[in-house]
Amino acid sequence: MTGRTGLARLRPLVLFLLLVLLYAALHVLLTMLSGRHGLGSPGGLGLPYPAVAAALVILRVVLLAVVPAVLTYRIVSFLITRLLRRTESAALLRRAESAVLVRGAESAAPVRGAEPPATVGDTGTTTPVESSGTATRH
Repeated sequence: MTGRTGLARLRPLVLFLLLVLLYAALHVLLTMLSGRHGLGSPGGLGLPYPAVAAALVILRVVLLAVVPAVLTYRIVSFLITRLLRRTESAALLRRAESAVLVRGAESAAPVRGAEPPATVGDTGTTTPVESSGTATRH
């Protein structure tokens, strides 16, 4: 997994700050245009005023709706991904531990064929028969 460089990590923050600065500049420009070209001005309603007002409204919607939605999406997806990674890591760890325990149990089990013959019984003893794998009674 490759890590992001310092500048790439700051890209969302720089974009947000750029939008805020653009909003502030457009707000100041709209205030200046309002005196000369706004509603009720002596020169009448000019084209720059509605254009800047429309751009300001669009930017305001982006800052108040889109940016928080994107930030919320990123935070929720980060938390879900982190939770799934932890759950997956825990499951892999449990699987690895059980595999070690199974391998340990297999190595501790006696080898087949090396078992001593069963010798208990109230009518006699039993001895293993090598060819069929079953015991015969005497």
